[in-house]
Amino acid sequence: MTEVAQVTGQAWVGDQPLFGPVDLRLHQGEWTCLLGPSGVGKSTVLRLIAGLETGVRFQGAARCDLPVALMAQDAGLIGWLDVAGNVTLGARLRGQAPDHDRANALIAAVGLTDRAGHLPARLSGGQRQRVALARTLFEDRPLVLLDEPFSALDARTRTGMQDLSADLLQGRTVLLVTR
Repeated sequence: MTEVAQVTGQAWVGDQPLFGPVDLRLHQGEWTCLLGPSGVGKSTVLRLIAGLETGVRFQGAARCDLPVALMAQDAGLIGWLDVAGNVTLGARLRGQAPDHDRANALIAAVGLTDRAGHLPARLSGGQRQRVALARTLFEDRPLVLLDEPFSALDARTRTGMQDLSADLLQGRTVLLVTR
């Protein structure tokens, strides 16, 4: 299998070790799961792969060879955009015309058709998390980083969203963080 991303090294917050040494390698088309309690650096590893600021001192190497879609723990929804606007945000920021039919299909798939015109403030935590999942899936990237994507969902909805993700991300490289 072709290696598409890697994090090798150690991280500290101040003088305190956060993690390390770690050697994580992601291979094309495979799902990898990072398990562990809160505060051990799982989200930091995702941010390193995505090339984002981490707020830690990292000694090592992090690389990613593919375009990435990241679903962070925080839904990160834009408060003045409705559900549909948040799902299509990436395309709009890149100056691309969003595929509204695809966005509507994903909104329906996450069970939010009746909320498509609602602002995030009118949504529950689980609904906001499903919007963030739909936005991540809308990006259609070969590497998908999911940071506790189902944590705010009840058991029944979680199962449905896990099945949806497994189906729509088939053949992609996925790094899933959970506790």
